[in-house]
Amino acid sequence: MTKQDFINNYWESAIEACLDTPIFPLLALAESAVESAWGESELTKEANNFLGIKSSLSWEEGGGSYVVKKTREVIDGKPVMVNAKFRKYPTPADCYKNYVHFVTQPNYVSHGVLVAKTPEEQVTAIAAAGYATDPDYAHKIISVMNGLRPLLPNVVCRLPAA
Repeated sequence: MTKQDFINNYWESAIEACLDTPIFPLLALAESAVESAWGESELTKEANNFLGIKSSLSWEEGGGSYVVKKTREVIDGKPVMVNAKFRKYPTPADCYKNYVHFVTQPNYVSHGVLVAKTPEEQVTAIAAAGYATDPDYAHKIISVMNGLRPLLPNVVCRLPAA
């Protein structure tokens, strides 16, 4: 899938999920591009999980399904491959909506996700809250955001909360 195809297919889902929240749609789209390998990852194709969101006991007890996949994690500064449970979604839109819910939980709030003034500040807060183990995570997402900006339709990249 080309970058433009990815944008055409998922930009509206990112906008709708972030509507009336302080989460930047540009961030959601960029993060999903990285996490899903531009929509080409096995996890994305099998589970509509565009954002690498892992399963949890509360997800499973609430009736959420999951898939098990090998994933790269950085532990004690070293990359290792581990098996992990990842959430499975009925649609890509459901994944984006769950992402917004996920990053507005107390751990993320305490790291400043909701008060970030830019998508760059927001992804830095999300990374600091432990969203990913990759120490370069925020920089990777910021780089993708910078590449996406000129390709996006002419719309506001942050929709104000009501």
